[in-house]
Amino acid sequence: MILITIFLLISIAVALWISLAGGWFATAAWIWKLILAFLGSYVGVNILFFLAGSLCMLFVDSKKDVPKPAKFNAWLEREMAQLVCIYVGTKTVINGEEKIPENSRFLMISNHRSNMDPFYVLAWLSKYNIAFISKYENFKIPFIGKLIHLCCHLPIDRENARNAMKTINRAAKYIQDDIVSFMIYPEGHRTKSKEMLPFHPGSLKIAQKASVPIVVTSISGTEKIFRRVFRRTTVTLDILETIPAEEVKARKTTELSPCVQKLIEEHLRIVDNAEK
Repeated sequence: MILITIFLLISIAVALWISLAGGWFATAAWIWKLILAFLGSYVGVNILFFLAGSLCMLFVDSKKDVPKPAKFNAWLEREMAQLVCIYVGTKTVINGEEKIPENSRFLMISNHRSNMDPFYVLAWLSKYNIAFISKYENFKIPFIGKLIHLCCHLPIDRENARNAMKTINRAAKYIQDDIVSFMIYPEGHRTKSKEMLPFHPGSLKIAQKASVPIVVTSISGTEKIFRRVFRRTTVTLDILETIPAEEVKARKTTELSPCVQKLIEEHLRIVDNAEK
């Protein structure tokens, strides 16, 4: 969380400078003025950072393929994801991380409950260099869209099967070339309830084409974030199972997909019932 530390130090320095320049320490209310100056500086630093980042990203050609993520871009993506997780007031719990392959690339899949879901993977599992296949709209977000492009995330055309297959092939190539692993949400869309949507089996072809294992994951808690204003929310990432590459290759995606979905559904049913 280096970025937030930098923001804090800059804000403290600016608040102290304003206080000294304004002679606030000679007044009775200096502590409140100092606090307000710090808060205002912190908000200002965040806004300036976003505006500066957006300006820099104007020079990025999003139509040009990225051979691999630059270390600075990967660091910046992780730091920004951590900022978001902290700002929305969440605690992240990760279970079963030892099941993630450390010496090979993989395809990670999960249920999808909120637009916040990817931030927790990018923030706390960044050492595995995981990119996402995401909807085109996310690549149009100022600053963020260009940054995720530079980190090898790929857009997918859900309405055109041929274009979608091109994205699947590109993702498999990235994995085969040991550039990044990928994470997908086979439901295609986030669910607005705790009931999962049917999986799209074709998305699992990435693992088959790349000959890599599938890491089955579940996420819970993100659906509560914006309902619990001023209350901390616990987000849980559970690594349920890693299906070996040999098994992935030997089975049809139409057979594999419902089995994987059932595994996630059964686990989430236990988690949700425990919270009642």
